This record gives sequence, structure tokens and C-alpha cells, in this order.
Amino acid sequence: MIFTIPDSYICKGIAKTVEGGEDLPSDEDRLKKFGQGDHYKWLGLDFVEYLRQKFSAVELLADRRNEDCQELIVNHNAFGIVFLCKK
Repeated sequence: MIFTIPDSYICKGIAKTVEGGEDLPSDEDRLKKFGQGDHYKWLGLDFVEYLRQKFSAVELLADRRNEDCQELIVNHNAFGIVFLCKK
């Protein structure tokens, strides 16, 4: 599986995922809390550990903070971090 996640919290080093968007009454409220109206959580560093528990291999393919990764970021239409996970 190759996928990308918004990485605002991971890049800032926030340890714990922030959830609760499903309990907010409107897209406007989610926009205020999560930066986008259709987002329901911010993924923290604990998400990477979750991936490691679920997959036999987790590889960071691209991180937008790394200049060498920009082509891969664009090719995956990624906003944040691109992971490759294998069972």
C-alpha cells in the first residue's frame, strides 16, 4: 500500500493523534480545528507506530521537507508524507 497523509502534526513532532472531528456539527467547525472541512483528525507521531504494528514493513518514501523528494511528492499528488507499507 502506498499512501499519503497530511503531515502538519507529524512535522511539528506532535506525539498524539488529535481526533473528534466526527463529533463536530459542521464542516466549518472541522475547518477551524483540523484545517480542512472534510478532515476528522490530525495524525501524530503515534500513527507511524500504529502502521508498524499493522504492517511487516513501513518505509517513508517521501517527506515534503526533503528537497530530494519533491518529484515523488508531486507524482503522488501528496500534501504531506508518502508511506509504503507491506504485509
